[in-house]
Amino acid sequence: MNKKNAQTVGTALDQLLKNLGIDRRVHEQKVVLEFEKAMGSEFCKRARAVKIENGVLFLEVINSVWRQELFYQKDSIRQRLNAYFGDYTIKEIIFR
Repeated sequence: MNKKNAQTVGTALDQLLKNLGIDRRVHEQKVVLEFEKAMGSEFCKRARAVKIENGVLFLEVINSVWRQELFYQKDSIRQRLNAYFGDYTIKEIIFR
């Protein structure tokens, strides 16, 4: 490979994940793993990300009172997460 065709390791890995067809799943795992960074530790005392599938984020909430409260904040939570993660779009949030 000459310098003209050189690319960064990050770019090469992104291309490899895309070629393998697992880039979306990797981004979904990133959302779950970095959920606390995006939402803050205070929020995560009441809810934690369990999984994400096809753009649907599943949050486990500590009790029914908080589940109801967070349900009313669902759109702002979704917007905040989408702004944090940039290119990945969370379409829906399910509270458990």
